[in-house]
Amino acid sequence: MGNKILKQFNFKSLMAFVSETYLKNRTIVTSDIESIFSNIEEKTGINIVRHKFPTGSESSTWIVPKQWDVKEAWLKDKSGKIIASYKDHPLFVCIYSKGVHTTLSRKELCEHTYSEVKQPDAYAYNWRFAMDYKLQLKDWGISLPLNIIKELKDDEYEIKIDIETKDGEMLIGEIEKKGQTDNTIVFLSDYCHPGQVNDSYSGLIVFLKVMGELFKTGDTLFNYRMLMMPETIGSAFYLTKNKDSLRNIKGAIFSEMVGWGDEWYIKKTRRGDTYLDLATSDCQKRFPKLKTGSFYELIGNDEYMFDSIQAGIPSISVQKNPFIEYHTSNDEPSKVDVNNLEFAESLILHIVYIIENDKIYKFKHTAPFWMTRFNLYADDQYEPEDFMVRLKIVYDLLDGKNSILDISDKLGVEFVDVKKFIDSIYENNLIIEVGHPLICNEYRL
Repeated sequence: MGNKILKQFNFKSLMAFVSETYLKNRTIVTSDIESIFSNIEEKTGINIVRHKFPTGSESSTWIVPKQWDVKEAWLKDKSGKIIASYKDHPLFVCIYSKGVHTTLSRKELCEHTYSEVKQPDAYAYNWRFAMDYKLQLKDWGISLPLNIIKELKDDEYEIKIDIETKDGEMLIGEIEKKGQTDNTIVFLSDYCHPGQVNDSYSGLIVFLKVMGELFKTGDTLFNYRMLMMPETIGSAFYLTKNKDSLRNIKGAIFSEMVGWGDEWYIKKTRRGDTYLDLATSDCQKRFPKLKTGSFYELIGNDEYMFDSIQAGIPSISVQKNPFIEYHTSNDEPSKVDVNNLEFAESLILHIVYIIENDKIYKFKHTAPFWMTRFNLYADDQYEPEDFMVRLKIVYDLLDGKNSILDISDKLGVEFVDVKKFIDSIYENNLIIEVGHPLICNEYRL
C-alpha cells in the first residue's frame, strides 16, 4: 500500500495522536500497540510495515515475553474506598508485574510501592519488572505519588492487580522512504513508556514529521527508514533479523525528550570521529544553542544497541535534557512546546540535507584555475575572510579526497556556505564529481 500524505499532517494532528494514545498500555507486548500504529496511519496517511515477533522468540539472548494486559487494578483502604487505581493512571501498575489480590499491612504495601521524591504528586515509572529477566512476571509492584503514601494511615489495605498474560507478538513498525541507492539512514524511536509523552513519544512524532517531509521532497540518494519499537529489546530483534543487510545502514539517529527540557543536546557516536560526528559539528555552527555530549552522557537508549561493537552502526541522539518530570505521570501532553518539536525537526532535516548534498570533487586541470575569470575571487583587502576560505578550498582542500563536509569542518565554516562556493566551481565545469563519501570509499565506517 502506498503513502498518501494527508494535507492536515502537521504537529497539531500529531499531538492529537499523542493525546488519544499516550495512556494506552505501551510496553513490550500488549493488545494496544496495533491500535497505536493504526492511529498513526489515519493521522498521517503513511503506511506502516509491521514486523512481528511471537512470544518465546529468542534473538541474541533476548526473549519476547508474554502479552501483558491489565484488566483491573486498584488499592483500597480498610473501609473499601479506592485510594488509587489503573484508571487513574497506567503507571499505577509496574509494567510486567504479576497479578495479585490480597490484604496486607502498610509496611508490606510500601515494600511493593515505587515513588519519585522529586515529583511527590506524580506516579513514577518503574521499568525494572519488564527489563529485568529475573523480575519479569515473578513479583508485583505499584506506584503511588509520595503525597498519597504520606496519607496512608490504616494498618491494613487491599490490593488487586488482575493481569491477563498470553502468547502474543512484539511489533516493530517500519516506515521507509526509498532512495536511489541501497545505502540507508535509520531513525530510531520508541513507542513504550505508558502514560508519558516527552520520554519516547516526542521523538517518535518528530520523526513522523521528518518522514512526511521526505516523502514530499521526491527522489533522495539514500533510503530513510524509521523504526518504532519497544526500547532496547526491539533493537536487539531488528538488528539480528537484518544482520545480512546492516552494512547498508550508514548511520542512525535516535531522538526522544524533545518536547521540553533545559538544554538542547546532540550526542556523538561511540567512536566520536565518524561522518555523523562531523555532521553534528556543523549543526552546532548552524544552531548555536545546541550543545554536544559524548556517547555515554545524558540519557542513553537504542543508539547504544545500534552503535555497539556488535552492530557497529554509528549512531547519534537528539534530546532536550534534563526535564524534572522524567519517568513520572507529570510527563504529559500539556507541557509539550511545539516550537521545540519544530526545532528538533529542523535539526534532523539539516543532517539529512548534509547527507543528501555532500560530495567529493577533484579538479579537471593541472594548475589552479584563474579565479577572477569565473567571478569566484574574493579580494583579500575587502573580503579577507572569504579570500582565505576560497584560497584554501582551491589550493589545498578540494583534493579528490575531502568531501564538502570535511572541508567545512577543517575551515570552521558552515556546510551550506562551503557548498555554495563549490557548486559555483562545479557549474563552471572546473571540477568533476568523484562520489559520495559514505558510498564511494566507506568513509569512516
